[in-house]
Amino acid sequence: MSLIIRTFLYPIDFIIDIPERLINWVRVRVLRQHNKYEINQKCNIHSRVAIFAIYPGTSPKFSVLRAIEFLLSINITVIAIVNRNSKSADLTESLSKLPITLITRNNIGADFEFLTYYRDWE
Repeated sequence: MSLIIRTFLYPIDFIIDIPERLINWVRVRVLRQHNKYEINQKCNIHSRVAIFAIYPGTSPKFSVLRAIEFLLSINITVIAIVNRNSKSADLTESLSKLPITLITRNNIGADFEFLTYYRDWE
């Protein structure tokens, strides 16, 4: 029975998502907004690096801060990439107090191109 329900609901879910997917496609493929970002704070990049891609609200702020502080305590460079939403200002303010590289970007696209960012810093 569940296979029949899933087979029926998947196309409906796909059709409902078409406007959002179309908007995202235009933003990425036409306007290239997924490549726009803001470097809020910069630190030196060492040989050991951890990259945090954070969507505020999905993880508790204190868990993120605790993980980053631990990585810093064992001499790992941290790059935090924060997707902007209604909760990102509070997290960005807290992260800016730490010696990390902090990047904010719109929540567009499915990924980011770190190598492009890194080449821009050198």
